[in-house]
Amino acid sequence: MARFLFLLLLFIICVFQSPSAFGQQSEPARQAALKTLNTDLSEAARLEAFVLLEQAGALDSKQISRSLCDTAPALRAAALRVGEGFVKEDTELELRLIALNHDRSALVQLQLLKSLPNFSHPTAGTALRKVIQTLLKSSDPAHRSAAEAAAKTLQPVAP
Repeated sequence: MARFLFLLLLFIICVFQSPSAFGQQSEPARQAALKTLNTDLSEAARLEAFVLLEQAGALDSKQISRSLCDTAPALRAAALRVGEGFVKEDTELELRLIALNHDRSALVQLQLLKSLPNFSHPTAGTALRKVIQTLLKSSDPAHRSAAEAAAKTLQPVAP
C-alpha cells in the first residue's frame, strides 16, 4: 500500500510539474518509476509504474519488450497494448508481441484479439486464429463471445 501511495504521489507531482510529465527536472521521478517497474515484487506497483511511464511518454520498445516477460498478466497485456504504437519502428518488437499468442493468460489473449488485427506481419493472421480457437474453448462465456465476434471479422483462408 505504501508503494502504491508513493507512485500515486509521484504521478501527481510529475503531471503538475511539466507538460511532458517527466521533464528534465523530474528525471529522478522517471528513474524511480523505472526502478519500480523493473525490480518491485508487487505486481500492482509494477503495473502502476508502467502506466505512469506510459502516460508520461517515457516508455521505449526495449522497456516494452522487458515488460512482455513479466510474471503479471495485466502488465504483459498492457505492454502488448502500448507496444502496438512501436511496431512500425521496431519490427522485432512486432514479432515478440505476436509471439504472445502462446501466453495462457486470458487477459493477454483478450488483448491479442484487439491488437493482432493491427499488425502487418504475415504471421499475425495465423496467431489471431490460434487465439480465437483457444478462447472458443474457454469455460468463460464472455471469452467465447469475444472470440466469436473476432472470428466474424476474419477473412477466409485461401486453400
